[in-house]
Amino acid sequence: SALSLEKDDKSGIIYVGCLNDFGYLENKPNGEIKYIQVYHAPDQVLYASKIVLLKEKIYLLVKTGVVEIEKLSKKILRNIPLDNRYNCGLIFSNGSELYLSDKEKGILKLTAKGFEKINTSLPPDEKVVFTSFIRDGYLLAGTDKKNIYSFNNNTFNRIKLDDQTFLNKAGIADGIVINLNRAVITTEKAGCIIINYVTGKTVDIINQFTGLPDYEIFAIG
Repeated sequence: SALSLEKDDKSGIIYVGCLNDFGYLENKPNGEIKYIQVYHAPDQVLYASKIVLLKEKIYLLVKTGVVEIEKLSKKILRNIPLDNRYNCGLIFSNGSELYLSDKEKGILKLTAKGFEKINTSLPPDEKVVFTSFIRDGYLLAGTDKKNIYSFNNNTFNRIKLDDQTFLNKAGIADGIVINLNRAVITTEKAGCIIINYVTGKTVDIINQFTGLPDYEIFAIG
């Protein structure tokens, strides 16, 4: 089963993370789409839950840590182990840097030695569960404490929402920026909320009353 998808805008290649496998989709001359395997874990559950494309490398968040892969050759460059994978939120990039959110250690940045803790303004008990690109150097981020932040230069600035109580009850599943001031936040219990992340005001709420088949929205893209 597929757990994660990521498209390379330059090449058009779609990378796929699976339960025991990682690869990409290739268009054949006859129009068929073929899955090409890159990384396989026959003796263990890989659980490739997040893919990040950064410069000429691919980073894959798996059950045991992070796998670094060369994009062109698809060669595995290194396996970066994590002390406690279950404390991790996700890996995400900003500019040329790769970050990891950890429930106990906070925000870590990838270096030549591995992931190293950096000082940020994110509270130590919060774990990032989604990020979405706003503009160069800026991300929108949501945490397991149901808070929304803007992230820039190692600084998390909390966005005060008019409907923070709604998110506190509904929980955050995922989120995506859709234009210069709006984002859609999907929830675990109450559909989606569209916010103006500049002003904090609610633009709309989408749920079963407005056409959603289910209140639980696990991902958006």
